[in-house]
Amino acid sequence: MKAEIEPACGVSSMRPGTAAGELAAASIEETASKPYTLLGIDLPEGVIFLSLLFLVHLTTLHYSYLLFHTIAELFSVFIAVTITIITINCLNSIENRYLRFVGISYFFVGVLDLAHTLSFKGIPIFTDYAYYAPQLWIAARYVESISMLAGFALLDTKRRIDPALIAAIYLAITVGLIASILHYKTFPICFVAGKGLTPFKIVSEYIVCALFAGSIVLLYLRRQHFDARVFHQILAALVLMILMELCFTLFVSDAMSDAFNQIGHLLKICAFYLIYKAIVVTALRDPINLLFRELATSEKSLREAQALARLGRWELDLETGAWSWTAEMYRFFSVAEPLTPTLGAMLEPLEPQDRQTLRALLAQSASTGAPFELMLRIGAPAEQPRFGQMRGEAVRDESGRVTGLRGTLQDVTVQQLLIERLKDRTAELLVARDAAEAANKAKSAFLANMSHELRTPLNAILGFSSLMRREPGISASHRETLDIINRSGDHLLTLINDVLEITKIEAGRLQLEAAPLDLGGVARDVASMMRIRAREKGLDLLFDQSPSFPRCIIGDEARLRQILVNLTSNAVKFTENGSVTIRLRTRPGDRRHIVIEVEDTGPGIKPEDQKRLFQPFVQLAESGMQKGTGLGLAITRQFAGLMGGSISLQSTPGKGSIFRVELLVEIAEEAHASIRPAAGQALEVCGLAPRQPEFRILVAEDQRDNLALLLKLMTDIGLDTRLAENGEQCVAMFKEWHPHLIWMDWRMPVVDGLEATRRIRQLPGGRKVKIVAVTASVFEEERHVLLDAGTDDFVRKPYRAHEIYEGLARHLGLKYLYRPGSPQAEAEAPAVLTPAKLAALPAGVREELRDALLRLDCERISEVLQRARDADADLGQALTGLARNFDYAVILSALEPQTKLAGAVGGCAVEPGS
Repeated sequence: MKAEIEPACGVSSMRPGTAAGELAAASIEETASKPYTLLGIDLPEGVIFLSLLFLVHLTTLHYSYLLFHTIAELFSVFIAVTITIITINCLNSIENRYLRFVGISYFFVGVLDLAHTLSFKGIPIFTDYAYYAPQLWIAARYVESISMLAGFALLDTKRRIDPALIAAIYLAITVGLIASILHYKTFPICFVAGKGLTPFKIVSEYIVCALFAGSIVLLYLRRQHFDARVFHQILAALVLMILMELCFTLFVSDAMSDAFNQIGHLLKICAFYLIYKAIVVTALRDPINLLFRELATSEKSLREAQALARLGRWELDLETGAWSWTAEMYRFFSVAEPLTPTLGAMLEPLEPQDRQTLRALLAQSASTGAPFELMLRIGAPAEQPRFGQMRGEAVRDESGRVTGLRGTLQDVTVQQLLIERLKDRTAELLVARDAAEAANKAKSAFLANMSHELRTPLNAILGFSSLMRREPGISASHRETLDIINRSGDHLLTLINDVLEITKIEAGRLQLEAAPLDLGGVARDVASMMRIRAREKGLDLLFDQSPSFPRCIIGDEARLRQILVNLTSNAVKFTENGSVTIRLRTRPGDRRHIVIEVEDTGPGIKPEDQKRLFQPFVQLAESGMQKGTGLGLAITRQFAGLMGGSISLQSTPGKGSIFRVELLVEIAEEAHASIRPAAGQALEVCGLAPRQPEFRILVAEDQRDNLALLLKLMTDIGLDTRLAENGEQCVAMFKEWHPHLIWMDWRMPVVDGLEATRRIRQLPGGRKVKIVAVTASVFEEERHVLLDAGTDDFVRKPYRAHEIYEGLARHLGLKYLYRPGSPQAEAEAPAVLTPAKLAALPAGVREELRDALLRLDCERISEVLQRARDADADLGQALTGLARNFDYAVILSALEPQTKLAGAVGGCAVEPGS
């Protein structure tokens, strides 16, 4: 290291606008743009050329015309050969096909002119005939003029020009012409001594002039293929050639040295030189100019790109200590550009820590040759800071010794400020996220508490009103009052469920449960449940299931049932006349793409209202007719979206509406589908079936109303039941009494249900007892919490009596007696339907019933069933119950037990005795 890296004097060698390529290009462009030309040649060059031409002419004529003629022709030959040499060597840079062709052909024109020169009278080479020269001259002119004309045929072709082929053709033509003149003597005579030019010679000169004139016309018509200067040079050359040929039609001297001959040769020299200039401009000067222009443009673009990128470059010569900077370096360090760059100017504006680091990195790189990278910061505390990304590397000589350093400095102030702003924004977002999570937790806790507080009293209201309604001695007016209480409670529960459901969806806490199910059966259940409400309004509720509709699918039964209930309930609610139709079908050719439609003949929905119909809390009915929360359709859309489907509406005001849900589902095997009792068709239990074991039931509940409800449900069927008001009492009673099943409330004082369950499971016999959690929670994930704590099952408040009895049957195997004459008793009828019982019907009734079922003719089925009731009341009632639920397959199986027709009607088979 010859120089310390300290402030040092140096000369900047990297200033913009001083590049050699840019200066050369500017010089060439300046020369090329001179407006004054002579015959397409720059005026100074043209004056010099003509001056030398006339000087040689006068000098040689002073001695001999033969000397002038020989020098003039040899000059033309030299030009012709030079044109061909340039063309062959610069063939790739000559894009103009005309110039390529002409350049190759001029070599053979030069050969003929050379033969013309050597055969001139006065040169003792060809002594057998004195006038070979005019013949060779006219042969050369024919070749030249035809070549100038034929070249235009190549301008519009895209075929590759083969120089070797062109040369071979011209070689054959040239050899043939020379042989016909010198050897075979077949070429026409062009000059006769004492008489002058022959008619052939004169006519040939005019033909050549015509060919050159034709070239002028084609040149003008194809001028777009030529550079402006090249166009003028070729045009001038063709004009001079025509004048030259006209001169050679006028002289008659045997010596061929008159003025017209001299002028013709002078014009020929000028014409050849112009062709030479056109080739040179195209093949050499223009490519060089273009190269330097592109170099200058690239250099300019590079400087502009560096300026836009705020990228500067620096160099340090370690031998002299001289620094070199580009303009961006001056700007970044706020140094006036004329001043000599120094290390001090670089270090002064930096922060102290950056100064020390940069000095150390420069010294290390100069010593070891290691590259470095550093982020620099400039700016006083009160100023806007500037940031620069500095990179450096070593410069080595041929021996590998470090002789200098070089690198770049990029102004990254904007990027760095954005990064710092992003960090601040990220910190703010983290705080906001924590606040949102805290708010979400608070919201969840609030929902859990609200669910518990609302559902707990509703459980007692709905439970006791249902029990009181079933009392045998209750009056009709009291029964009607209890029905009103029950309907109001159901309505209130629906409102609560809707609000909590949409809140769960918005909080992202809704989880789908996929399991095999009979969607057709679910839809028929919903139709049966809604048919009573439809009949009360005088509406027909129709059910239409396509034969291609899959019998069993994988899906969330509760959500699919809710979709059907919401759409059907809305249709019944807002339709005053006509019908409501539930339609199940599939897309043609795709059984996995199911379509659920609910169509009504209601008032329809205006186009402007359709856009906001699926928004939460939107109700389109008049204010006096509004019922509910306006969440049903919003929830339906969310459910469809969670299942990967969509919901759409097609409605015409005054004609009705069609709500369409499309889902892509997985087909399930029929044996795996769960068959549940129809909604609203739960069995009405009135006692335990005889000859069953005695079971002990423990009820753990802190709310006295719910405690009393569960106690009544247990004692009404004769179960031995005890009560516990908190979890601690529940654990103590389990130790003492050892119940078979515990109804465990989740939220209780002292010890809650979860902790009580955990303690019981650890006690002797605690693994055998069945524990069913009773909760008012609506969150699906809390179900897993209950099951993980050790519970066997759970029921949600408010529950119905049949849910409690089904739980006892599921876990203890209890069997019940059902109230006679109730709708539930009718529901059991299919279980005892046998072919033997149907055989009691008249044969005509059986045949008509089977035919009506196969045709799905509802009116005819009703007529036949009426005849069946007349023949056998009990059997007719059983058949009516099955037909009401569209369980046609069960009836057909009993009519024809050997025929498997269940698949033709739809719905999963219901096993007798379920």
